[in-house]
Amino acid sequence: MFIYLLLALFSLSFLMPSFGAAREPTRRISCGSNLRQIQICLRQYAEDFDGFLPPDLPALFESAYLSDAAIYRCPSRWESHTDFSDYLYYGADRRIDEKPPFILLKDHMKNHPGKYNNIMLSNGNLQHERD
Repeated sequence: MFIYLLLALFSLSFLMPSFGAAREPTRRISCGSNLRQIQICLRQYAEDFDGFLPPDLPALFESAYLSDAAIYRCPSRWESHTDFSDYLYYGADRRIDEKPPFILLKDHMKNHPGKYNNIMLSNGNLQHERD
C-alpha cells in the first residue's frame, strides 16, 4: 500500500510543472492587461501635464493616477525582487504624442518563462516579443 502511495506522489511530481505551464498563456494576457492599464493612466497623467509623461512609475502611483500596486506586478513573475514594478519604463522626459510611437513599457527579463516579453508602445499598441 505504501509503495502505491509513493508511486502516486512521484508521478504527481512530474505533472505539476505542466499545470503551471498551462496557466502561463493566461498570465501573459493578464500581464498585457496590466500594461494597458498603466498606459491609459500614463496618458491621463500626460494630458494633465502638457503632454509630458511622469519621470518614473512611482510618480504615477504617488500622484494617485494608478494607486493599485498589484497592477505594477507581472502575474508570471515568481522571483522575489525589490523593484517598484516588474515593468521597464521608457517614458521619462518624453511626450506621449511623440512620432513615431516609442516603447513605453516592457517586461523585465525573466517575468515570463522562456524568451517572451510584452511591449507597450506609446500609442497604446501591445506587442509580443519572442526570441
